[in-house]
Amino acid sequence: MLFGVKTEKVLHHIEQLELKLKELETESAAEDTEMATPSAKAPAAKPLRRPLPEHLPREIHTDLPDHDARPDCVGTLRELGED
Repeated sequence: MLFGVKTEKVLHHIEQLELKLKELETESAAEDTEMATPSAKAPAAKPLRRPLPEHLPREIHTDLPDHDARPDCVGTLRELGED
């Protein structure tokens, strides 16, 4: 059996946490039902990015390393991609 002021505080905290858990579960269930029902608002359209005008000058920069392989590794360097 549990006796004393300290254990009563622990039991009180446990009861409070159980109440908070029930509140969170009911809120979560309410949010799930809101998500399940279709909303009247249509999602906002994402603005389309137009291409840059052709009259603008374009420059291509390629940065290459000074060496063909890493000093720690036997393998050679290879191209990963471009931006």
